[in-house]
Amino acid sequence: MLFRSKDAFISLQREASKTRNIPHPNIMGVYDFDREGDTYFMSMELLDGEPLDDYLKSHPEGVSREDAFNIIDGISRGLMRAHQAGIVHSDFKPGNIYYCSDKTAKVFDFGIARAVTSPLDSDGEKTVFDAGSLGALTPTYASYEMLTGEEPSMSDDVYAVALVAYELFTGKHPYNRTPADKALERGLKPEPVPGLKRRQWRALRKALELTGDKRTQSIEEFHTLFYSEDPPYFTYAAVASIIIAAVSFGLYNYLNPETINEELLAQQENYEAQKFTANQLLN
Repeated sequence: MLFRSKDAFISLQREASKTRNIPHPNIMGVYDFDREGDTYFMSMELLDGEPLDDYLKSHPEGVSREDAFNIIDGISRGLMRAHQAGIVHSDFKPGNIYYCSDKTAKVFDFGIARAVTSPLDSDGEKTVFDAGSLGALTPTYASYEMLTGEEPSMSDDVYAVALVAYELFTGKHPYNRTPADKALERGLKPEPVPGLKRRQWRALRKALELTGDKRTQSIEEFHTLFYSEDPPYFTYAAVASIIIAAVSFGLYNYLNPETINEELLAQQENYEAQKFTANQLLN
């Protein structure tokens, strides 16, 4: 792969460096970065499958529920690992996810770095590589904060994961592929996903919030909310039955103390009779 752009070379180099430091089953492995003359290349994990954007194109109404839940779980776990290492993907989208034939979802392309301003630069010039100059920031999947030039945060990736999750279920972008800043101006709201449990939709809806102050702040939180199990109905019923029985017994005992005492006395006499019979048989 020939690179004429110095910035593109830096991006590729960062991809190799970052990915080697965050090994995980849901992150595509990168083994080496090298050059031969003007050709720079990476050696990467060999995978059998296809990029998720291609997979979605072949499923315009959304993928199967099994695939959707499996992919969301995989990409969430991969990004959790990256976030634990202090790495925000910042360009998360279906094209940066590989869905393998063994049903494993792998995240790749960690070479993107958001531009930050050094506090020493009073004129506010950018002091590090801006991947956006290469078209690396994808407006359709970028958070409002990314589009307005704020510092990277884990919540940026949460927003992108939620967009991908919505597409997996429905085949559609929740904001009709409108960038977050424009969606906010127009007051767009995502339609509920048919078939999701109420708690699952609440978790997805919160992750889809257009502004960071309302959005889920971490992938861990989103994953926990989305995959947590509702307490089964019989648990509520059992607890309620125990409470009702305890209250009823206490109330009955309070209102009928003489009856309760007579019953206890009868049980004691029956026990003594059985004990006497057993002793007689033994002797």
